[in-house]
Amino acid sequence: LIYFGSVNAVRGLGELIGMPDLTLSAFAAGVIALGLCFGAYATEVFRGAILAIPKGHREAGMALGLSKPRIFTKLVLPQMWRIALPGLGTCS
Repeated sequence: LIYFGSVNAVRGLGELIGMPDLTLSAFAAGVIALGLCFGAYATEVFRGAILAIPKGHREAGMALGLSKPRIFTKLVLPQMWRIALPGLGTCS
């Protein structure tokens, strides 16, 4: 789908930048397709890991007076990685 479906898009992009003979190789199309699939899988793993963190941990950060970005980087992310890494290591 990526290889045959993107031929017109790549050709149109080539005409815009002044390279009308721009093509997409089969290897590049495969890399793009695998990247899209893994990106979608990793997004779901991260989403599930963030949702697995109890809401009380965020509330504790707010009770300490931490800002939302600080709560995310200091409380949620370290716990999220512990949950997400096994799922990212076993993707197939």
